[in-house]
Amino acid sequence: MTLIETLVACAIGVAILGAALSLFQHLATTESKSQSVLLARAQAERLEDRLGDDAANAWAVFSPSRSAIGFYMQDASRRAYVWTYAFDERRDSVTRYAYGRSGVPHAGETFPGITAFAATASGIDALGDPGSAAYDPLLANSQATPVIYPLGPGAPSGGNGVVNVRISAGNVTTAETLAGSASPTHFTIVVSYTPKPT
Repeated sequence: MTLIETLVACAIGVAILGAALSLFQHLATTESKSQSVLLARAQAERLEDRLGDDAANAWAVFSPSRSAIGFYMQDASRRAYVWTYAFDERRDSVTRYAYGRSGVPHAGETFPGITAFAATASGIDALGDPGSAAYDPLLANSQATPVIYPLGPGAPSGGNGVVNVRISAGNVTTAETLAGSASPTHFTIVVSYTPKPT
């Protein structure tokens, strides 16, 4: 081989090696981004499940701010329990806080990878209002009367209010409407007997 042929072969080899390294780096970056998106989605689903479970056990669901949702319940001794989930925009995460008797929040479980979180409280009649965040097309023609029930001094009000929660993580946004377990439904069951009982 001549010197020119050797130099051409070396140049081709360097070009192929550079292209292979660039492709490997691109694939590694894409894989890393895909993994981050999958982890963020998993965190959002886990948070959504936790919120649904907590609403099913709480007497009241409320929204202390646009970026937080709260839950309230009492035990048999009438001791109150309050906990919230608050969004931290700087850390892209949602943290669960439990409140003691002193009212001081104690941080608990954190859900990382949440890029946006919003909670909007409204009355039950918002489910049939197309302009509401809680609107549900299935209930577009329904008529529901808002009910507010005082749970005690310093406690959020119970009743049939709802809180619409929007969670964004990765490239996915989910929305869910939550109500407390003690929310009255106002469904009426009419039973007619034939013949009438005597």
